[in-house]
Amino acid sequence: MDYKVYKNHYYYCIRSVIMRPSGEEAYTKGKVYHSAEDDCLTDNQGDSDHLIERDFAERYFVPVDAVVKAYTEGVMARCNRQAV
Repeated sequence: MDYKVYKNHYYYCIRSVIMRPSGEEAYTKGKVYHSAEDDCLTDNQGDSDHLIERDFAERYFVPVDAVVKAYTEGVMARCNRQAV
């Protein structure tokens, strides 16, 4: 999977991100975040130029397209099993 953050894409947070030393939650598990610029995600405080590196993205975010695809495949698989 490509973990680069692309402009105008959406990303699902899979683990909350707490900033140090403030203890402020920058990203919340279960929320979807928008990328206004390549390699950046808008955080909970509305900062749209928060740089997101690939290894960080891999640990904390999943592209929404991938979530939708996995969900759709799961639903279709259940429908196909019930149709038999």
